[in-house]
Amino acid sequence: MTQPYVGQGGGTYLPLRGCRRRDAMPEGPWQRGTGRFCSAKQFGAVQGTGGVVFKNAKSAEIFRQDIPVNYTFVPHPALDAQKKDGAGSKISKVTFPNGKRITVKKGTFIPVNLEYSINTPHGLIANTIPDTTCSMTYAGLTETLRGQGHIQMGFTVGEKCSVKHVRVLLRNEAEGYVYEELVNVDLNISD
Repeated sequence: MTQPYVGQGGGTYLPLRGCRRRDAMPEGPWQRGTGRFCSAKQFGAVQGTGGVVFKNAKSAEIFRQDIPVNYTFVPHPALDAQKKDGAGSKISKVTFPNGKRITVKKGTFIPVNLEYSINTPHGLIANTIPDTTCSMTYAGLTETLRGQGHIQMGFTVGEKCSVKHVRVLLRNEAEGYVYEELVNVDLNISD
């Protein structure tokens, strides 16, 4: 039996199976298979399957428990306005210290250097996420970045596969994504 939940504002990301690709934000543990974080682009009811996933230090999935969900989204104009905070901020340079065309063993941390220019006093959170259906984790920030500067982030892929793109994002406190870039790479993850 699903429990109803009322969320506020469109664009809230949910872990739901069966999302359409254009509505999906490939992020977090629901990346594998058909699971994706979906954005509620319209107000109304959303039903699907969410859940809990545990991974080991090498990003290999060791436990999954699916949970039926029943969400209803209602308009929230103030939240929608907050999601625009930081618009125009950007990542000015993305580099891979070990190269963009490499082969590494599964579970190896792949560093990504970012140079940024952020135009909001509230700051933004950066992410570098491999665009893959393979088991992976990424080093997300818990503190915001402000002004201009540079930072090293990265990710780990936990199984043999290839990664052709890395998604670089800036988001604000209200979970509004104000910058997104897809960086071409040729990363081969081996056993």
